[in-house]
Amino acid sequence: MTDDERREQDMFKRALAALTAEFSDLPEQPEIRSAIQIFRAAVARIDAESASQNTHQDTAQEGTVERKVARRAIREFMERYAKTAYTIARRRPGFDENFPMPYGKNDEQLLAAARSVDEKALLEREAFLGLGIKPAYLEASAAKIEAFAAALDKSNAATVSRGAAVSGRKNAFDEAEDNFLVIDTYIKNAYADDPAKLDAWRIATRIERAPRPKKGGNTTPPA
Repeated sequence: MTDDERREQDMFKRALAALTAEFSDLPEQPEIRSAIQIFRAAVARIDAESASQNTHQDTAQEGTVERKVARRAIREFMERYAKTAYTIARRRPGFDENFPMPYGKNDEQLLAAARSVDEKALLEREAFLGLGIKPAYLEASAAKIEAFAAALDKSNAATVSRGAAVSGRKNAFDEAEDNFLVIDTYIKNAYADDPAKLDAWRIATRIERAPRPKKGGNTTPPA
């Protein structure tokens, strides 16, 4: 939520409190009652969508870190296979074509390439073992690939969910603003001859101004 949105949301909550404390005598007219009900639900949804956005943002950041670590492990084993395959290709021309270096690929392409390399490395197990790669290293590649795939899924899903929460928050703000306008107009008309009520409403619905930047960039006191 931006600072401007936070200030507007704070005003919405003050308006709801004022409706309860100062305007319990509102008439039971369908339009104003409906507007208040929708407004109240939209304000609650703003908080819920903002919390969801923050949660998914944290998850996406965790996924990005895990993705980076897993990507490094994938590149390391692909590079080792590629260098070893290059040596094998001196006696078996074309052998290295199935074991490319892990560069110039996005994460999805890298994942697909890693799976292909792992599959072919297992088929050529004896060739790699013959040049010093240990069995445990060969067998560990699958787990590295799955860790990378899981990190991709986690960060991608969190990014999508965060986007949905952002959209939901914006829609909730639009709905709150539309219905607040109905309520605001109604109160100003219905209580035009009641200055105390109007003052209470104006105080509750005043949006705080953003803090002004301090004049002058140098805050260092003179020597």
